[in-house]
Amino acid sequence: MMEITNDFQENRGVSRRLALAVLSVLLTIIAFLTVALVHGFLLRKETETAGVSLGTSIPTCETPECLFLERLLEKTMNLSVDPCDNFYEYACGSIDSNRKDDSSRVRRVSQILSDAGATLDSRAENLARQYFNRCSDREDIASRGFEPFFLHVEMGFDR
Repeated sequence: MMEITNDFQENRGVSRRLALAVLSVLLTIIAFLTVALVHGFLLRKETETAGVSLGTSIPTCETPECLFLERLLEKTMNLSVDPCDNFYEYACGSIDSNRKDDSSRVRRVSQILSDAGATLDSRAENLARQYFNRCSDREDIASRGFEPFFLHVEMGFDR
């Protein structure tokens, strides 16, 4: 009888060690997966915060016209203003000063962007036209206020 009890206790000890080993392996795997998931989540969140979604690329217009319009639009912006405080001033605050400094070029771009009959090839050029016309239409701004700008901003400029 004593022999049966010793065998039982030995088997019980082996079973406990085996259970502890399996439990240790499982906990290690769970810890590794948790770290991997948290790292992946943080990486994805960081990437999305930067404006890029994983697995997609945003086409960039690199034509001379697009680059010229980009520089022009940057010149119209007043970067010293917080866009959360006054978006219109941030986006269009320097347009008048640039007209005085470089009136012939601004006048030419103004003609190009204001010409509704001209066909623009890219979405970026069309957005530039829309943006420029909205900033330049002082009468519309005076009559309608800033509500159209706020609606446009809420929509993410995606029209």
